[in-house]
Order: sequence, then C-alpha cells, then structure tokens
Amino acid sequence: MRTWKKMICLLLALLMVMAAACGTSESASESVSDAGEGNKKICYLTSSALGDDPLVDSIWEAVESAGKDFGMTTKCVELNNDTSLYASSVMDLCESGEWDLIITGFYQMVDPVTEAVEEYPDQKFLVFDTELDYSTGKFDNCVSVEGLQNEGSFLAGVLAACLTTSGIEGFNEDKVVSFIGASPSVTLDDFLVGYIDGVKYVDPSIEVLYSYSGSFTDLAASAEHALAHFEQGADISYAVMGAAGLGVADAALQKGVYMIGVDTDLAAEVSGNNEAMAEHIVTSCCKNYQVIIYDQIKAYAEGTLELGKHTRYGLAENGMYLCDNKYYQAIVTDEIKAVLEEAAQKVIDGEIVVSTTIGASDEEYAEMLRRASAD
Repeated sequence: MRTWKKMICLLLALLMVMAAACGTSESASESVSDAGEGNKKICYLTSSALGDDPLVDSIWEAVESAGKDFGMTTKCVELNNDTSLYASSVMDLCESGEWDLIITGFYQMVDPVTEAVEEYPDQKFLVFDTELDYSTGKFDNCVSVEGLQNEGSFLAGVLAACLTTSGIEGFNEDKVVSFIGASPSVTLDDFLVGYIDGVKYVDPSIEVLYSYSGSFTDLAASAEHALAHFEQGADISYAVMGAAGLGVADAALQKGVYMIGVDTDLAAEVSGNNEAMAEHIVTSCCKNYQVIIYDQIKAYAEGTLELGKHTRYGLAENGMYLCDNKYYQAIVTDEIKAVLEEAAQKVIDGEIVVSTTIGASDEEYAEMLRRASAD
C-alpha cells in the first residue's frame, strides 16, 4: 500500500508543473497577433496560473488560437491564487481602457466582475463556468457561458453502469456504482443527478451510492469516502472534486477497481508519476472549453456576440466529452462504446432530457435523488 507522503508528492507534482511559466498580474504572459494597429485586444485573466491546472492552460490555448485566427491581440494575466489581487486586477484592466474584451471565470471571479461592471459599464466581459444574474440589470455588457455538466455526467453514468454489469476483470457482480463530490452545491448536485440518469438509463436496478467529502483538496477524506463505497459493493466511482479525486484514484488502485475523473484528463496527468494508478482511471468527464471559448470569441470577432445573455453548451454543441485515451480504450469495449454513442445521440436529438438541479426546487431535487436507490 502506498503512503500518503507519496500521494502528497504526486499532488504537488500535478499542481506545480511549469509553475514558473508566468508570474503575477505584474508579469503576465502575452501573445500578440500580427493583425497590426486597430485590431481588437482580448485579455484572459486567470485566478491561478498557467502550468498549475491543465484546464486553465486549455482555456488560454483556445484564447490564443481564436486570437490568431481572427487577428486579435491576446494576453494572459495570472493571479497565482492570490485572492487579494482578484478585485484590484479586474479594476486595473478596466481602468486601463486597453482591452476590448476581458475573459475570466469560475465562481471566485464573479464578485470581482460584478463590482467592476458597475463602475465600467462599457467594458465587455466574457465569464465562463458560471451564470451571471442578468435580472439585476448589471450585466448588459457581459456574456456568460458554461458546459452542461449534467449531460456530460449522463454519459459518465451510462459508462459506469455498462462497466459494472460487464463482467470485465475488476468489476464485480454487485449492481452498485459510486459518486463522490467535494461539497453540495447547485453545480455539483447537477453532476450527480445527470450521473444518476445515465446509470438508470442502462439499468434501473443499479444502485448509486453518493456522498460529499467536504473538500476539493483533502485526499485522505476523498479516499475514505471511496473506500466506504467500495466496501458496499461499488466497483467504479465518479469523483467530482478537483485535485481531491487523486484520493479516490488511490482507493481504486488499492481495491483493484476503477474511477472516473472530472474537468481534465486525470489519467494522463498522473501517468508520468504513477502508471498503475492511471490504469484505474477509466476516463474523465470534461467541459470542452476549446469549443466554448473559441466559439464565443469567434462570435465577438464577427460582431454577433449577444451581450446580456447566458449560453449553455451541451452534447449537441460539443460542450462536454469523455476523455478517450489508451486507458479508456483498454477497458471500454466496442459494445459499450456503441451504447454510449446511442445514448449521446438521444440526448442531442431531445429524445432524452437529462435531469438538472439548475432552477429546481428542493422537492424536485429530493425526487431526483430518490432514483439513486435500486428499483
């Protein structure tokens, strides 16, 4: 059994790769197109740093790519998770008057953007992975976008259900799968209900165990929850908890079972340090920001960007996907792939409407959770 010291080293390795790529808000990386004077200027403001999180890197790549394709100047400003810089950096960018469009996102940047738009109503913002409250009338100069995590999680549920009943080595005869989130919230609950729908699509008699570890970073807590689920018969767990998913991966390795990651290709990230662990990560459910961000910048370049509007990208818009890598290919059979393709097409065609906690009442959410038990 591996030690937690090794696990911590692995976590640090994942979080610190290329940490020196760029510094603070005063030493930002910059990519300039060759469009010449008069071209539009876009600034990507990230609360963390390039190299710290593959998701952040992916968004920056989309910004750079769109900038080059549409003749725009692009720049990345990194705040290295220094919360004291969040609000002031947004204000500084607005005050400079240099940027036609500021791109930022995730929940931690909502308050800084909300404060800035009141003082700079002409500054345009693109905010990702969150929905702004347009009913307040404050965000007429903004657009917000997000991937439909419930639809992506639906596919994760279909996959988990197919595998748990497949008879493939590492999967037992118990019809039980697992979900572990970091903490209850509308967004994370949305992952859960989509996952339940996917499992029940395949076999209503499969039980979905679910719990929340309380942290996005506590590997020990996530491993404890995962081990508890595995002891109850689950042979695959969907971990929606950021870096803490490594704890679930470690538990899966210990028990000889499997897990599904989230946001980035977790198997690819850990493979360099721990190939054995990567082999127990079937796939990861990801939001396709290469499509989402690029699409919005394209609309901005073409003058069709709709300010004051929230846009969601589901399976039909290629906004969500399951990572297809060598670990996925080694486990997932052609028969299961066909089931996944059919299920995805039914969602795209509107034949299946995946449950969502967005806008749901407490009573409606409770009813969604009741479906987790075996029929």
